[in-house]
Order: sequence, then structure tokens, then C-alpha cells
Amino acid sequence: MVLGRVCDESGKPVPKVSESAYRFLTAYDFPGNLEELEMLVTEALTKIWRRGGPNEINENDLFDKAFDIQRANLRNNLFETVPWLRQFLRDIDWPKGLNQGFTRYAFPIYVAGLFLGPQDRDHNVLLQFFWSWWWPAIMLIYPVLARIWCSVCPFMIYGEWAQETLLKVFPTFKLKKWPKAVTDKWGPWVMYGLFVTILYWEELWDLPQNASLSAWLLLLITGGAILTSLQYEKRLWCHTLCPIGGMNGMYAKLSVLSVRTEPGLCQSCGQYLCINNEKNNKPGCPLNLIPSQLPDNSQCVNCLQCATDNCPYDNVGLYIRPLAVDISSGSHEARDWEVCLMLLLMGNVFMRRLPQILTTLHLPLSWLDSFPTHAAATTVALFLPAVITYGVHRVFQAPKIGSSVRLTNELKPAPVDFVNLAYGYLPLAWAANTASWGEFFLREAPNVIPVTAMSVGISAETAYSWLPHLTLSNDLVAFLQLVTLFIGAASSIWLTNAITHRSLKEMLPQVATILGLDFLFAVSVLGPGPPWH
Repeated sequence: MVLGRVCDESGKPVPKVSESAYRFLTAYDFPGNLEELEMLVTEALTKIWRRGGPNEINENDLFDKAFDIQRANLRNNLFETVPWLRQFLRDIDWPKGLNQGFTRYAFPIYVAGLFLGPQDRDHNVLLQFFWSWWWPAIMLIYPVLARIWCSVCPFMIYGEWAQETLLKVFPTFKLKKWPKAVTDKWGPWVMYGLFVTILYWEELWDLPQNASLSAWLLLLITGGAILTSLQYEKRLWCHTLCPIGGMNGMYAKLSVLSVRTEPGLCQSCGQYLCINNEKNNKPGCPLNLIPSQLPDNSQCVNCLQCATDNCPYDNVGLYIRPLAVDISSGSHEARDWEVCLMLLLMGNVFMRRLPQILTTLHLPLSWLDSFPTHAAATTVALFLPAVITYGVHRVFQAPKIGSSVRLTNELKPAPVDFVNLAYGYLPLAWAANTASWGEFFLREAPNVIPVTAMSVGISAETAYSWLPHLTLSNDLVAFLQLVTLFIGAASSIWLTNAITHRSLKEMLPQVATILGLDFLFAVSVLGPGPPWH
């Protein structure tokens, strides 16, 4: 109807519509409704009339630049490059096979080992695994596998188990729908508050050297997952409230791996089996996400149920894309709470290194023996990056962005707001935390065999005398940390440029801030004194 009317008004014959164009035209959801449809058809007709040749509308004639960019970001579908991968994931029942066959039983044993074993990390390999193995491992996973940890996280395994048990015992019980108006507005800030609380608890009560308190931390997070799962359907805790999930989602925006479908491809389905497949006795997406409508990687946990179990058409792909494309592509959805969390995690590096920082500044370490002064120092450390970055932004303002975006009343390019610009610091935040946690792994992992022996009661003298262990040189550890920090600073400068589209000269205040923070991180991480107090 629209096609015929536009052609009649222009006095042109009605062209044919190719099969691919028809498929995408009927699949696209047209958020602008008939006005957008008419605009797309008119632009498509203009293109074919100008180029001459066959009077036929092709798929490439239909979609605007933003749509083309979104499709272009889906570079390489691993399910097509590695044809057997999708079936392999089905065969091993990822991730349920691992969660139900191993993690459900291993996690209670692990927590019991924290309660019953030696209480310091030098003698308890389970505590060492928590603080010196898991943290650096999860930091290295983010740029590649995004939020995949959430798909095998033990916290929500028990949340889902409690939910399933409740519905079996009380078949008529109806779980509540998510109160999205409330959770979307306040949930992330509750999560941020929980993260702040946990960091203070970790530092002031020295959780890295206290196995029992570390076990309680794990149980409290698990309790949150269970309580929300007994009230609300699916994974509300993972989606909105979990502190670890919020951190995972933030860093996942750097990832090169993404679960998606091509834009518009799934709209013609209309069944939404990817999120709700109860008629086939399948749960659908545990976070109520539609792969074709994901704005970025922050919410998807890469459980791949949509790709391997729910979608009967195998439309969902596992794509390799450019690094941090969710932020650099120009369609990024900036979130103020996420920026606050990122700056908090940058401060976490300073907090972990308070003894080194005090020693470097020739300040008394006795400050850390008094709760008030220790709490004050922790507060300064945690929020220092936020003060520095926001202060620089207020004093120097943001670099100007290109004229292709909103203009001010004076017809000058509008400044980038702080929330959008701050995402340029994300690679530096990742690198600083990786360098900090990585040191603990490099120094403690080579001693895992004797520490394991000491965990079951063998003396330290016997363990280190008879069992193999290794000590890495300080120079090697420092070199790896500096390389990581250099990569983070360079990546942050590149990402800031991608956000602002301006030269290094015009970004000078932000570049100077990145390099200054990188220097402070290097001094803190490489400073004198032991890494843990």
C-alpha cells in the first residue's frame, strides 16, 4: 500500500521487492510505525531510481545507517565458523550439566572448607583460591567471554534450585513478575550500595586473611539469590541486584564475544521462544532478554540457552566483534550508576594497597590499626578516582564532539556529558584491577601444592621442604603489571577518542587524567611493602 502510493505520487512504476528485502521488511519492528516505514520505502525508491538498472528493491536499499552499523558489528558468527560448536554445547548441556553435576555439590564442600580449615591464606588453599585465583581469572575472562561467569555462578544455582523446589512442593504458587518500574530505577543503586558495603567489610575486617568471614560473604550473596528467587520469577537477583553481576555486566561491555541475532531477523517469529518456551517445557532466557533487542553485553550471562535450547530456528549466533564496540559504536546506553561502580572499582585498587601507599607517602602504618583512621583512609582510597575524574571534567569540561550530533543554541558542538565520557576510563579500570589481583596470583599460585598440604595439617616446614614450589622474580611480576597498565592506558585513550571523535590535543585534559591515574596505579601496585596487611 505504501509502496504503491509513493510510486503513484511520483509517476513511477511499482518496483519488485526481492525476497531478502521482503523478509527484512516484514521482520523489522518499525519503532516509528508508518512514518518510518514510509520514509524507508521512499529512500529505497530514490536509491533505485537514481542508480537505474533493474527496477527492484534489495535488502541494502531499505535500512538506514544506524541499522547498517548494528548489523556490521556482528562480524563473525562462531556457530557458522565452527559448525559443530552449537551441537557440542547441546551435548554437554551447557551450562546445566556443569552446574547440576558439579557446582551444586562442590560449593557446599568449598564453603565448609573455609569454615573448618586454617583461617589465613598462607595455610588454606581454598581461601587462596578465592582471593588469589578467582579474582585475576575473572578479570582476564571479561574482554573475551563477557559475563559468562554468571552462567556458572554457584549463588544463582541455589536460587534456581530453591525456586524449582518451591514450585514442586506448591504447584499452584505463582511467582511474582518483576516490578520493573522499581527495579530498573532503584535496583542498580541498591546493588551499588551492596558493593560499597562489601568493600568496606573486606578492608576493615581483613576478609582476604579470614576464611570464615569470606565464607559468610559467599553465603550472604547466595542468600540474596535464594530470597529473590522465592518471590520473583527467573533471575531477578542476577539481572538487577547482585553486586558481582553488576561488576560483570560493566566489564562485559569490553568483550569481543556477544550473543545476538541479526537486527530484524527475529521480529517475524512473533513467538519469542527465546524468552518463554514453556509450551516445549523449556524455561527460556533466565533474565527475560530478547537477543535481537540487546543494547549491549551488560545483561546477557552467556548461558546460551536461547542459542542451543530455545530457538527452534537456530537464529541466535555467538559473534566475535571488535573490542568495546558496545561503547565505541555510537549507540551506547550510558548509565550513571555503572560509571559510579567503575570509579569505585578503580578506588578498590588504592584500597587494596593502603600499606604501600602509606609507606610511599611516609605516613604511619599505625593508621590502619585504628578503626576510625582506617575507615577514613578506606573512604579516601575508594572515592579518590571519582573526585579526580569528575573534578577534571568540571574544570576543563569535556572535549567537543562532532557536528553530526546535537548542537547548542549557539550552533556549536555540544560537550560530552560526564557519564558518557567516563566510559573511556573503563579499560584503565580493568587494567588496574588486573595488575593488582594478578600480582597475588603470580606470587601465590606457584606455591599451591605446599599450601594445599598445609590445608590438611602438614607443617609448613615439611610442605616446603618436600613438595615442589616456585618463586617468581619481583622484576618479572613488576614487568607484567606495567605492561598491563600500559595496555589499559592506551586502550582508554583510544576509547575516549572513539567516544568524542576528537584529536588527542582536544582531549588533552582527559588524556592527562588517564596517564595520571595510570601513574598512581603503578606507584600503588609497585610501591614498597607487602601486598596484604
